Amino acid sequence: MTGFVTMGAVTSGFVGNSLGYQLLDVPGSTFTVGEAINNAGQVSGLYYDAAGATRGFIATPVSLPTGTTSGGAYVFSVAVIPGVPIFIDPVVAVGYDYRIGKKNPRIATVRLPIGIGDSWYKLKVGGRKFFLAGGDLFDFRTNGFPKGVEKFRVDCIEVDAMLDPANPQAFPTELSFMDAGWFTGTQKPLTRDSERGDKGKCMASDRHDDDDEDDDDRDDDKGKNGGKDDDKDDGKGKGKGK
Repeated sequence: MTGFVTMGAVTSGFVGNSLGYQLLDVPGSTFTVGEAINNAGQVSGLYYDAAGATRGFIATPVSLPTGTTSGGAYVFSVAVIPGVPIFIDPVVAVGYDYRIGKKNPRIATVRLPIGIGDSWYKLKVGGRKFFLAGGDLFDFRTNGFPKGVEKFRVDCIEVDAMLDPANPQAFPTELSFMDAGWFTGTQKPLTRDSERGDKGKCMASDRHDDDDEDDDDRDDDKGKNGGKDDDKDDGKGKGKGK
């Protein structure tokens, strides 16, 4: 549930359940009201800015990283169930590589945030490219990957929209999964190539610049390996096919 509470001169929104609640305040505002909440836990409402104008907001609950790998990818540990989205978020980048962990359920859908630059992104998966607007739900299953995917890349975030490295909620990403289990995957920021921040070059580029994004998901769904998943971690099928 969501609503608001006034304490002295400050009105704060809140979000809670039968176990407790958390206050919700837009930074710099002394009047924040939560008006609605969806099944994913996102709260919409209104607040007064410093000039006294009434504005709207959407607050998204995110699961923050539990650490990083030696290669700089952010690591998560979140329980997941089919069809119920979670939101993950690291710190800052102009693009991201997403990958599930060992034995994790595959990713079924993704929704990217609104309001980062012009809110247009390039999504790369299994050797294919899709152009995606922030806020739109992208279903991998209906776009050539009926078994979901293990990894994908988001690219083309403008340099001049550089996300605040001090803001732990800079790029909240909604994911849903094919099966129940745990998501212990990673979200690796891409910062090494300044061209990724040039919207025109990035959106028009047909270069094979996906060093970390290969074709495993595409090959699995096309029936390579006899229609079986190429799960390198399960130890099955090694030494076969010689």
